[in-house]
Amino acid sequence: MPPTQVAPLHLVLVGGGHSHVEVLRRFALKSPPLRITLINPAVYAPYSGMLPGLIAGHYDFEAAHIDLLRLATHTGARLLLDTVTAIDANERVISFADRPPLHYDLLSLNTGGTPVIPTRSEYRWGIGVKPVANLLGAWQAIRTRMDASDARYRLAVVGGGAAGVELVLAIDHALSRDDANQREDKVTLTLLNAGSEILGGYPAAVRQQFQARLARQNIQVINDADVSETDVGRLTDASGREFHFDDVLWATPVKAHAWLATSGLATDSRGFVQVDSRLRSVSHPDVFAAGDVASLNTGQVPKAGVFAVREGPILAHNLRAAAEDRRLVRYRPQRNFLSILSAGEKHAVATRGRFSIAGDWVWRWKHWIDSRFMQRYRVPDAAGTTPPPLAAAVESSARQLSRAADGIFDLQALWVDDPWLAGRLLATQWANRWHTARGQTGRADISLLLPALAEEHQRDEIAQLLHGIHSAFEATHIALGGIETAQGETYAVGVRLHGIIEPEPLRDILEGDAIVLTGPVGAGATLADARRLAVNGRAYAAALTQLQASVVSGLEQLKLHGAKKVAYLDRRGLSWHLQQMCPAPLGIELDLDRLPVLAVAGWSANALMLGERLDGMGYETSRLTHTANHPHANWLHDQHASGALVAVVPAISADACITALQSLGLQHATIIGRIRRV
Repeated sequence: MPPTQVAPLHLVLVGGGHSHVEVLRRFALKSPPLRITLINPAVYAPYSGMLPGLIAGHYDFEAAHIDLLRLATHTGARLLLDTVTAIDANERVISFADRPPLHYDLLSLNTGGTPVIPTRSEYRWGIGVKPVANLLGAWQAIRTRMDASDARYRLAVVGGGAAGVELVLAIDHALSRDDANQREDKVTLTLLNAGSEILGGYPAAVRQQFQARLARQNIQVINDADVSETDVGRLTDASGREFHFDDVLWATPVKAHAWLATSGLATDSRGFVQVDSRLRSVSHPDVFAAGDVASLNTGQVPKAGVFAVREGPILAHNLRAAAEDRRLVRYRPQRNFLSILSAGEKHAVATRGRFSIAGDWVWRWKHWIDSRFMQRYRVPDAAGTTPPPLAAAVESSARQLSRAADGIFDLQALWVDDPWLAGRLLATQWANRWHTARGQTGRADISLLLPALAEEHQRDEIAQLLHGIHSAFEATHIALGGIETAQGETYAVGVRLHGIIEPEPLRDILEGDAIVLTGPVGAGATLADARRLAVNGRAYAAALTQLQASVVSGLEQLKLHGAKKVAYLDRRGLSWHLQQMCPAPLGIELDLDRLPVLAVAGWSANALMLGERLDGMGYETSRLTHTANHPHANWLHDQHASGALVAVVPAISADACITALQSLGLQHATIIGRIRRV
């Protein structure tokens, strides 16, 4: 690194909670002198204030979730989809289960907590409401089991606080809305409360309103049920009473994540990170924490989302100030805070201190507050902007590498900002191409291009890339060979594969043979367009799933059904491969209505700006016939890997081949055309 160049500090945000989304929003408005990494298990972060409404059916998924991919991309941060398993605050290292550790200069924690499930046994039965990201999936799984049950289904919510009361009423409304008779005749709802009355700490008038509503909805409330032991289908409280259920949701108070106990960070008696009034760790000045994971040493703050929201601006200021060595500001929690409890239907009760008010209009007020909050984190669609100019930088890097390693098989920029995932994605594509070309056990020489970073962080990037590459190659019996690194303008990875390639058997292509495609096109294009904010997080997650899949089992089925030609859809595009597979004078008649294109949650890859990508490519398609001006036509020429195979299969076995492929989970496998004479 040139002596005049100073690498930016590396800020790692662990958790996509309410405080961290505000940090990202503010950093997007004014970029700090930091390299930012956000670590979260999922692409979306739920807003806890709208989750009861989501369960009740008042909101759809997008309305109640923040798209972390778009927010991070807009900020210039990278998103790592993973779960932290350990932190060593003394060495400033973050560890994971399946990837190398990551170093940081500044760390911020906004991970929430996990529900307390009191038990004397080792077995813990039921599903925790927190982390809230798991709640929707848990509820959908319960609905599936409920619908499949012939007997009366017994569902319990444990926890008589605000979270438990709102949740059980939301479940009741969802079931009653879908089928009122099923709710009354087939489902028993029970709320187990450890205290003598629900909603402890709320005004008496509020408790009475909700007690009456629970009774009207035939929701059984059992007080003084301090659950101490669990087993499958059974809960036992401290007095020895047993309760039998088919499913249980735990809405009990949260406890700290177990890995905090060994982090070296100072924690309170419950295991939460002790922070001062500036949200800074009292033991490690390079660590900050906010939300449920934090414990203010100036006094207890309730574990409620409203406090995490209020801490966000303070945290953003102090992280920037710490990086710039400026003065930090204090966080002063409010003494009384507004709490609005939803009541299942579009009715709510608002309380602040001893004052409370209820009505349908209160729910509309809450909806207005929540919707305005969420709108702050809706990143504008930037589909019309120009993608980052990666190609020129990679071409420059390729020239640099070619001096040291002749015969580079392929060199590509990273498809995503997460180096481990990027290495895995690229290696999966190379392995899929290798096996499709009938390559046997081989060896891969790797070349890495990285921008200038501090030495410690550059070692991290190399380790992440190589581990991701190895994780994909190992599963397909490709060994890592030589490794070289160089400094470039951007990240890029090159590979040179060595080994024995089995000759392809010669088989005549006949008129009537079927063109089989094993999956949708558009996955690679989706990742490319994620960089310019043209896709949503669901499409991104679907593309990642497709592009990390091995084609080996699909190849085996194609071979078993007599495939005459097979190709992996790489950057040369579907039309190029089809032209190569079909000898003159034969041609291919395509049914573009059957061409599967990646489409998720209302977003379709058809909307991508393929026109500018295809301009000047000069594809020759005279032997491909299809409906003129079909909306899928441009996808024949898309120069991005799709993770799918295309094959010529004898007509007699084509339908059986599709059935076999779909049985492997390739539900989009289909016949997209036939060999015809031109």
